[in-house]
Amino acid sequence: MLHKLAKDLGLPKLTFQVIRRTIATLAQKKGTVKDVQGVLRHSRTATTTDVYMQEIPESVQATVNSIHSELRAKPASRRAKAWTADQRAQASLKSRERMAGKKGPTSAPKTVAMEDTLAATW
Repeated sequence: MLHKLAKDLGLPKLTFQVIRRTIATLAQKKGTVKDVQGVLRHSRTATTTDVYMQEIPESVQATVNSIHSELRAKPASRRAKAWTADQRAQASLKSRERMAGKKGPTSAPKTVAMEDTLAATW
């Protein structure tokens, strides 16, 4: 069950141990150590604090929150590019037509003799 959930959420690894550590780490800001100890059903507070709780510095938390907000935002440019298949085909056709118009009647590159290049530089 956890492997399917991890796959659905796009997480690399999800076990009950990971869930318990996550709960302990997040709960330290919500209540006391005794509360977390009770939720995790530990007999000793030291087990809760030493093994399960991890300190997350404020600067790291701010960085993670900022990245999370940026990833969750849907910029207008992303929404504007949500074209239908017909719109993509029309844009592609117009692009090909523009490129064909720039090439002119012949698309062979213009060659310049070495003597002409040297004369132009002197």
